[in-house]
Amino acid sequence: MAAEFVTNGGFENVSNNTSNFQVDVGNIYGSVAGWTTTAAPSGNPYNILFHTSIATSGNAIGEYSGSLQEYLWQLPSNTTNREGNFMALDGDVNVNGNFFTTLTGLVIGDTYDLSFDWATGQLRSRVGETQEGLNVQVGSLNTFFGPTLTPDMGSTPWVSVTTQFQATATTQVLSFLAIGSPTGLPPVALLDNVSVKQAVPEPGTWAMMLIGFGAVGASLRFRRRTTLTAAA
Repeated sequence: MAAEFVTNGGFENVSNNTSNFQVDVGNIYGSVAGWTTTAAPSGNPYNILFHTSIATSGNAIGEYSGSLQEYLWQLPSNTTNREGNFMALDGDVNVNGNFFTTLTGLVIGDTYDLSFDWATGQLRSRVGETQEGLNVQVGSLNTFFGPTLTPDMGSTPWVSVTTQFQATATTQVLSFLAIGSPTGLPPVALLDNVSVKQAVPEPGTWAMMLIGFGAVGASLRFRRRTTLTAAA
């Protein structure tokens, strides 16, 4: 089984298991093991750890907790039987910030599979149709997913994404940045189940490798027979 390079990709290991909370630069309100938020690019990031069971009812502890509406209007329609925690990354360019983890033990030039689930939603502190997207960076990868239209007081279903990147260093930062509109509204990108594993060669690649190994073996056997014949 391929080794996992992401620590706590399901966000289950957190400092507060009873309340939703903001994950800021200094982890003032709560922490997610292995992950944190940078101030860039907005300088005032707003990313929230949600517990599925209270994501639509529990006011998040943090910078805007005084609104008493820092929770979601609704969960994605396909959240049934989906337990545990997930992140909500605010896409308003005035308050967005990279949510990231550090990968170690990579091999420069090797290819890795990155997978994650994402959806979109809205916080109850605002209303109105929004657009939301998610920018993902790691190694050779710098890709934007979306934009996705989120209806007023709504959400969009979870979508599973699998993509690949090449390691450009033995240690790499994997970051997720929500980018949404319009400014002033809080469209949020929901994130869960982040995983990075060594890419497995395609079946065709394995076949070519086996053919290559067979050709090398045949060549060595032929050279050995030729050498023995010459010696005789």
